[in-house]
Amino acid sequence: MIRTLLILVGCAFLTNLHAQRLDSFPSNPTGFITELETFLAGRDVVEKAAKDFRDVWQGGQYTPEEQERIIGTANAMLAQRMTPSPYFFEYITTLTNIKGVSADGLDRFAQFHDALDALLVDAEDRRNKPFLELLKMSNAFFNQNALRASGASVSWYASAPDYTLRVVDGVPVIEYETVDLLAVRKTDSINIRGASGVFYPAE
Repeated sequence: MIRTLLILVGCAFLTNLHAQRLDSFPSNPTGFITELETFLAGRDVVEKAAKDFRDVWQGGQYTPEEQERIIGTANAMLAQRMTPSPYFFEYITTLTNIKGVSADGLDRFAQFHDALDALLVDAEDRRNKPFLELLKMSNAFFNQNALRASGASVSWYASAPDYTLRVVDGVPVIEYETVDLLAVRKTDSINIRGASGVFYPAE
């Protein structure tokens, strides 16, 4: 009995040690999603996000090129010692949203990752706050068209036929030639029509 308990404890310890020492995800799609779910196990909300992402991943919604880019970004995040929550949670949730609500998801996917890559390249000493801010903003942006969502302050929403998410001098920006803006605070709101300009999501 004691020996059995020691074996079980030892297996649990090795499993936890494996998760802690994960340096990279497998390059093949099947191995990646399996390893990702193991890496994200432990918190209900993160596990649910992982299962939702797995369904999209295995459902054929990502091209092989997109899968390769996702794996590359995930490995770059690991290299920066980014944790399952909030970093990977925000990342995979945004990936699920960008495929679910964007009619031109292919272009948006590429633009989104160009912006992420720019911040990952510039990341030093694991200072990942700008990267996390972009992830959080992108999650709300692709799901709700929100430029800034806040329960306590003013939330800004954008409605536009087109926009460009790109990187300028190492900084991600969203550019609008024309956009209708909606500002909401509690029960008050204001519309601004026909605006144009540049929004800096990581600031």
